[in-house]
Amino acid sequence: MLKSVGDLLLASKGTLQSLYRHCQLLNCLQAELKLHLGSPLNSHCWVANFQNGRMVIYVDSASWATQLRFRIPSLLAHWSCEENATPDSHLIKEVIIKVYPKSP
Repeated sequence: MLKSVGDLLLASKGTLQSLYRHCQLLNCLQAELKLHLGSPLNSHCWVANFQNGRMVIYVDSASWATQLRFRIPSLLAHWSCEENATPDSHLIKEVIIKVYPKSP
């Protein structure tokens, strides 16, 4: 029986498994971020990392970073509520915004 790559990575031990789980978490947080922000802001932001309670979000310009900064309190309040929480999102204590322009 053939197994998917995801099944193989979940069955593995150590670094590969933890890396795969971290990627799954980032994908889940990205989906939640897109849903909560709505358009057009959500198409300019993406989750870069989450570690030790800190979520790093990349935005593609300073103007979108400013708009996102105004939304941080509502994002943290949303994620702190258990009924809205995705896996580990209730652990987010700080959001760091970095401008990472898209290449032309």
